[in-house]
Amino acid sequence: MLLDEVYITRDNTAFTRDNYLGFLKSFSTFCLNHNYLTQNPTAGISSLGRKGKKKLRNILPPETLAKVSDYLKSHNPYMLLASYILYYCFIRPAEMVGLRLNDISLKKQTIFVSDNISKNRKDGTITLPSKVIHLMLDLHIFNNPGEYYLFSDGFRPGKTKRSEKMFRDWWAHHLRKDLKLSAQYKFYSLKDTGITNMLRHYDVLSVRDQARHSSILMTDIYTPHDIQEANDLIKNYQGDF
Repeated sequence: MLLDEVYITRDNTAFTRDNYLGFLKSFSTFCLNHNYLTQNPTAGISSLGRKGKKKLRNILPPETLAKVSDYLKSHNPYMLLASYILYYCFIRPAEMVGLRLNDISLKKQTIFVSDNISKNRKDGTITLPSKVIHLMLDLHIFNNPGEYYLFSDGFRPGKTKRSEKMFRDWWAHHLRKDLKLSAQYKFYSLKDTGITNMLRHYDVLSVRDQARHSSILMTDIYTPHDIQEANDLIKNYQGDF
């Protein structure tokens, strides 16, 4: 079912799932009013609302990340590059398929995500870690024309824009199957894992900007409980009161 695909397979929030349901309900009503349908296919389907407001985040443990890395290095290094960009740059799969080589600046060490492909419809400049650049150079990514899409046929640079579904399918049908990983570990889990792990090393503002979150509150959702500690600067504070 489409709603299960949106909410479970694509790992979207309940809010996004309910938006899809709202459109389907409106469209079904239109079809009923114009006699295209004899019954409402959305009847009995309720919104998740606040019950499903908090997104379930499945973080890959270090040992699983190591297995994924080793597997991709030997089976599909171009998929490894996609995984790096999701894990280190937090660029969503739907955005990744729209990236062109011209969007990458080796000199500035950045990736530019234009407003026409970004989820929030805003331009964004993201820092490209050296580890990701080194893999790109090893794969001779920049031997291709600048107008090529970064991920096309076979996950390699090419002229044709592909669907982000290719990442999810390869992850589910090859990597997760061969490594016998739980179904809770999706390709998109790399983004949640990357943000959570980066918060262990860098301040929340830096991570917020890298993730292109609209506020610190959104980034703070990813903060691991074991690093949510008291502020040393405030522990011994004595005010005038």
